[in-house]
Amino acid sequence: QISNDAQTLLNAGRPAEALALAEDLVSRDPANPKFQLLLATVLGALHREEEAQPILLQLRARGRANLPSDVYFDATKLLALCRETFGDRAAAEQLLRELLREDPDYVEALNGLAWLLATAPETTPEQAAEAFALSRRAVDLSARTCASYIGTYAAALAAARQFTEAIAAAEDARRAAALEGNTGLAARLVEQIAAYRAGRRHIAHPRGSGAVEH
Repeated sequence: QISNDAQTLLNAGRPAEALALAEDLVSRDPANPKFQLLLATVLGALHREEEAQPILLQLRARGRANLPSDVYFDATKLLALCRETFGDRAAAEQLLRELLREDPDYVEALNGLAWLLATAPETTPEQAAEAFALSRRAVDLSARTCASYIGTYAAALAAARQFTEAIAAAEDARRAAALEGNTGLAARLVEQIAAYRAGRRHIAHPRGSGAVEH
């Protein structure tokens, strides 16, 4: 039940409230990989990647065969996000492509790689096209219900200079975020919509800072 409560808070964009629950779970059962993953996820949501990364590396060090499949996939995806945050986009891309080689429909990796490509400081037309295809697949697999995936789709459209479509998609994502109760994502989407209206795409910079291309 504690694990479910922590996950519910995390899904609602309330990681600060989920942290104590996740820490309590790990203190009770330090070797439980699912509890370790939950704690790393909460720390990442709090932008404390320097604390999340060692946990994720320890999980991966156990080996693919010694972890539940979902834990291995999610830990690798989160490690990719940490690498991106620290500015190592090449390592992040390598990890996400590793996951997609194992499971081409792993939606978190589809979304993560699409975001990485669409929001890079320099995005080629080929990267923008790949980001569009990946993000559209993630949106389709999630039945267009996940605000984060729709937001990535909007970023990919903007990277392809399809700003009218990007605005519409980002508005859909903002409404979905509001329904999810994720006020932080909704606020970020408002900023991104303003950028798209001005004909600028979103760029994700190291340490989670945001910018738009002029």
